[in-house]
Amino acid sequence: MGLRLNTFRSPRAYTDVVYAKGGFALHMLRGLRWDKDTHDQSLIDMMHDFVQSSFNQNASTEVFRAVVEKHMKPGMDLGGDHTM
Repeated sequence: MGLRLNTFRSPRAYTDVVYAKGGFALHMLRGLRWDKDTHDQSLIDMMHDFVQSSFNQNASTEVFRAVVEKHMKPGMDLGGDHTM
């Protein structure tokens, strides 16, 4: 709905939905990838791959999704089809 979310009844709706969503998604991926021995290194490696995949281009959801699927751990593949 984009900017149509902003109304006099919910003036922060757009900000809350759009900006918080990205942070929440990264936090969720961090939790799924966290390891007691290497901590966040798996997430850091995945994000480095994303940056390299988008180098000199506009970053996109499609590229991010492809990188996440490339770095999926077995416990993340609930559907067994290797997709998020």
